[in-house]
Amino acid sequence: MFQEKGFTRLETAGQPGRNKRLLSGFTLLEVMISALLIMLGLGALGVTVVAGKRFLKQAEYRSQAMGLATSKMEEYSARGYAVLNDGQEGGQEGSYNWTVNVVTRNATNTTTIPYRDMEVIVSYPEEDGRGGLDTKNIRLTNIVPYPTAHTASMA
Repeated sequence: MFQEKGFTRLETAGQPGRNKRLLSGFTLLEVMISALLIMLGLGALGVTVVAGKRFLKQAEYRSQAMGLATSKMEEYSARGYAVLNDGQEGGQEGSYNWTVNVVTRNATNTTTIPYRDMEVIVSYPEEDGRGGLDTKNIRLTNIVPYPTAHTASMA
């Protein structure tokens, strides 16, 4: 084998100087296989990008719903035991619906130490990956103790 003006010449065995063929690039089959592999790689990358975008949007919705639920939990907890009444309140902020449920209960094994059981539920629509919408919920619960329950037991 020897180089001449950028081409590689293959010599046939026993006949030096005679060229079998000039090698000057890739065959059509090699180019087509390379193009197919590149297309498969780009297709997989596209699917990954679309799925990543969808998961990022879901995380954004979930984060905003959790922020709203936490805000409502803090708002209602700050009212205190005496102001919180049994019942249900709700509202809507953007595409998020929220509900606060308050129920008075008694501590286990006693009827003398009441507490308020508070539950906050935030619902929001989220794409299901098939073009439709699912309703997702974030649910937080908390207890608001009776104000004198802890001071009476310490005395």
